[in-house]
Amino acid sequence: MKGFNKALLSNFCGEFVYQNRTTILEFIRRILKTGLDQELSLAATTLVLVTITLGNGTEDLYDEFHDCLVDHIRNHENASIKAEMIMALSGCCFLGVNDAEKALKCVELFQELFFDEQPYVVQSQLVLGWSLLLTNLPSAEIVDVILPETIDRLATLVARENTEIQLATGEALALLLEVFKDEGHGLNELSAHVDLDQLMITLSELTKENSKHRTRKDRTQIRSEFKVILDSIELGYSPKESATFQHQKVDFEGWTEIRQLQFFRSYLQIGFYEHFLNNPVVQQVFDIQLNANFVASSLSSVQKRMTKSSNSVEAKARTRFLANKRKNRNAARNGEVDE
Repeated sequence: MKGFNKALLSNFCGEFVYQNRTTILEFIRRILKTGLDQELSLAATTLVLVTITLGNGTEDLYDEFHDCLVDHIRNHENASIKAEMIMALSGCCFLGVNDAEKALKCVELFQELFFDEQPYVVQSQLVLGWSLLLTNLPSAEIVDVILPETIDRLATLVARENTEIQLATGEALALLLEVFKDEGHGLNELSAHVDLDQLMITLSELTKENSKHRTRKDRTQIRSEFKVILDSIELGYSPKESATFQHQKVDFEGWTEIRQLQFFRSYLQIGFYEHFLNNPVVQQVFDIQLNANFVASSLSSVQKRMTKSSNSVEAKARTRFLANKRKNRNAARNGEVDE
């Protein structure tokens, strides 16, 4: 199965996986039922890679494997295996489920579990999987139901003595509050649900991470990541990241796109570049179109400044496009149509 996973990463194998879907899924099913821990981990990864490859039309795949994955999440003794199954369930739901009610039930399952005490690796993956699923939910559901139910628990988790939980929870809080603000609300409205002053103090302290058991580079990276989270919540700054594929630059902006990008990076790894260029499923998630055969034209230094500078007409047009995209996404989440 290792070799098969490597093949799925190295090349976009959509046609092959589609034609052999029944055989592949039967193999995964058998391992998930009877496999040893290492085999279970590989099978969970394979299931997500197959879903990434097939994309839309995999809701039946989610339905088929749901009970088996949940059984491992609830009952397996190995915390690492539980964490793998959590990410497999969230990945299959994120990519394959179009039924909002079904997706919400998965969100509620994760909420139920992260309200309980869990091993650190399980707790962090629950929050990561949960926040990934939020990126597909209607904004009204997040603001009116999910945020009031979870924000105090998340504020508690972000104060834990574990960096993975702190980062996962900090980013989940930033995503929640970004949606909250996009819906026209202010932070002062949260006083009934969370001690906001204490939350800001906790996040501010995390920007000063100084653990001696970490390298200076790691401490700097952690401080930087929490600074982005704090600035996003406190000042409303939107996180941004860029990647270039075959000379084609793609900008990712806002916690929704950043969380989705993190998900694909964590699973695709060496296949990240290949899938962004050739997998329509990945491109559809980010509403982009890339040409795998694109050849960059030669630009002079003046032309580069005119087209690639952050002050260029193209860059400003891209900023306007992303702003409209966020507006339309929020409208779509709430069942509105933006003309």
